[in-house]
Amino acid sequence: MKKYPQECTPYHNKMVFLYAEHSSDKLLYFLKRADGYDQTAALKFCEQRDLTKEMAYLMGINVLIHAPLFHRLVFAIMH
Repeated sequence: MKKYPQECTPYHNKMVFLYAEHSSDKLLYFLKRADGYDQTAALKFCEQRDLTKEMAYLMGINVLIHAPLFHRLVFAIMH
């Protein structure tokens, strides 16, 4: 990813899906370092798979846009 960042950017959305589906333990690392993915789609993938750390990271980026989902996540964590 760092060696050829422009060449990788078109594949970031697909990579988010693949990490979420097959290697979710590496997804947060990818989300923090990549910037060419659709954050809303990434959040949806994470929500469907209950990836709470990744959801919290993505909502931290767009907390105002995703406020209702953020409140649901906080409630789920606290209870």
